[in-house]
Amino acid sequence: MAALDVHHYVKNLRSRWRLPALSAAVAFAITLGVSLSIPKQYTATARILIEPPATGDGRTSMSVSPIYLEMLKSYEHFALSDSLFVRALDKFGLRRQQPARSVESWKRILDVEIPHNTKILEVSVKLPDAKRAQEVAQFIAEETAAMARTVSRDSDSELTRDLEAQVAEAQRVRNEAEDAWKKVAAAATIEGLEVDLQALRSRRMRTERALLAAESAVAELTASKSLTAVESGQLDAAKARAGYLRQELKAMDVDLLRISRSTEERLARRNQAEIRKTSAQAAFQRITERLMEARATAGSRGERLRVIDPGIVPERASSPNVRLNVMAGVLLAVAASLLYLTLEFAWRRPL
Repeated sequence: MAALDVHHYVKNLRSRWRLPALSAAVAFAITLGVSLSIPKQYTATARILIEPPATGDGRTSMSVSPIYLEMLKSYEHFALSDSLFVRALDKFGLRRQQPARSVESWKRILDVEIPHNTKILEVSVKLPDAKRAQEVAQFIAEETAAMARTVSRDSDSELTRDLEAQVAEAQRVRNEAEDAWKKVAAAATIEGLEVDLQALRSRRMRTERALLAAESAVAELTASKSLTAVESGQLDAAKARAGYLRQELKAMDVDLLRISRSTEERLARRNQAEIRKTSAQAAFQRITERLMEARATAGSRGERLRVIDPGIVPERASSPNVRLNVMAGVLLAVAASLLYLTLEFAWRRPL
């Protein structure tokens, strides 16, 4: 065809114009007849608004990222649920009309999508009965919203149950800690020990003063160059008293150390019990506040699905598109006839 004579080619087409015209007429008649014979299908669409979780900050509901919008596509699986679709088929008696038709085949009537960069879930149903198509689309949309609420409610209930179990455990630990603290506080009293310790310290001070006086007497008597019999007796008595008082001081030091250690040990046990009690009380308070918050915000943590448009009964069939089919058939017939004429002209053209 590279060396095709355009003038002769156009002249050949003009002389054979009846073939494309006839092909177009035949294609028009066939496609029109076939399109009119195909049962009409009506598409009804229900729309669901996916609202973000309710929060105290109004700005949060406005911050919608592409990642968040992509995550919303998971709700398409709610509407495409096989169990929900079977319920719809049974509710509206569609399976009774064609018992041999499989569920997978029936599911071709359902189309679910979230248009790009929107929070709208569209549920479309195509059926020969326009009213039934609208009813099925509305039913699936409403059940999808209800399913989302059920999932959110079950999630809230599970969280609440877990927190209630944690609260019960925290309360048990707190009660045990309080009981242990009361027992330790009752058994590890230090008031009596402090009284004994103060009395022992006062007694030791008096003993130290007495020892100092005895040692002074011994020093004075020892310094004398000549002692009378009486003074010698006084010196022996002073030395004996000083020795006795030293032993008393040693015994007092042992008692002071023992009482001090006992006081420290009791204080340590009381402090540990009090720390455990305080920690258990704080843990119980924290988990209780979390439980109260979970109960207060129940139902508001997940997205909220709301049917904003149940759809209308379609008045115009969505298929078959008679005009489009006829135009496509006519164009295809004309193109085929032109291709045939072109190939014929090229084959018959003398070399």
